[in-house]
Amino acid sequence: DQNEEEDDDESEEEEMDEEFEQGDDGEGGRFTLAHDSELAKAIARSKGSSSSKKSSLEQIKKHRVVKKLVMDVPEMDDIWQDLAPRKTKRRTRRRRRKRMEGRGIMPSEIADILGEANTLFAFSDLGAAREKLLEVIRLWPSSPDAYHTLGLIHEEEGDAKRALECFIIAAHLTGKDNHLWRRLADMSREQENYQQAIYCLNRAIKNCMDPEYLWEKASLLSMIGQPRKAIECLNTMLRKVPESEKEHRFNACKELARLYHQIEDTSAAIQTLDNWLEQRAPGGKANLSDLTDSDLDVINMLAECHIAAKDAAQGLRLLEAVVRCNAGLVLPIDIVVKHGVCLALMRRH
Repeated sequence: DQNEEEDDDESEEEEMDEEFEQGDDGEGGRFTLAHDSELAKAIARSKGSSSSKKSSLEQIKKHRVVKKLVMDVPEMDDIWQDLAPRKTKRRTRRRRRKRMEGRGIMPSEIADILGEANTLFAFSDLGAAREKLLEVIRLWPSSPDAYHTLGLIHEEEGDAKRALECFIIAAHLTGKDNHLWRRLADMSREQENYQQAIYCLNRAIKNCMDPEYLWEKASLLSMIGQPRKAIECLNTMLRKVPESEKEHRFNACKELARLYHQIEDTSAAIQTLDNWLEQRAPGGKANLSDLTDSDLDVINMLAECHIAAKDAAQGLRLLEAVVRCNAGLVLPIDIVVKHGVCLALMRRH
């Protein structure tokens, strides 16, 4: 039934709206855009006559974004009343507009206004450009280019927070642009909005499972006190990074061990570091010669974990293997101290 399909679409949209209002993506990220209820209602009215009957999930998502992710723009006060749908004199014009909206095609007259706005921005006439862009947003609320250029204007004016809000709206309307989401994550981090940075990284990761994105996300999760989610992220990263990229794998293992130690899971920390030593070179732990600074860092952490786990014998075997395989090497003071601690603990028992 058509009525049942419309009811399903409305209920699905309400569920998504509720999720969006909460602002939590369930993966440690949260967006914190300013909401203007009056403007949101006005945009909702402006889309009501032509878009509320669309059954496409993509269109529902787009309109949901426009309705919910709307920045607090004082300049919009004078056009709120003009956002309500208007009746056109010609039925053919209205039908043509509906067809174009359904296809996501901007009408030429609105595209011309957007072009004028971009020209004004290029010539640094920011005030006039802003007015043109707000007119485009009024006529075509799902235009990512209008929000993006408006963000550039706020950036030129030194309003980084509002610029970021505009860019996030543009990113939602653009779709799968992981490079843009990564840039927004960096901007959010610069503004010390770490949960929003994680939210942006999550959007980028959904488009491209890049180990660099996962590393940044794990770092932010650790920073905001979510070590378990950071551990999940780093384990995912290790599955994606090839064994040939030893430096990246070392950094991930080292951070994993630190996080495991933080949540008092010493056995998992030991297993992580053991795995690194087994993979570092042919022979694994049986061949501890030609140690790099990274290797020595891992050995130092592993010995500390063995001591914390009250397994001094295992720590002593590890450190003595290091001494035996590297005759004449001056070991770092931390490793020398831990060697002495293991000896003392063994003698006590």
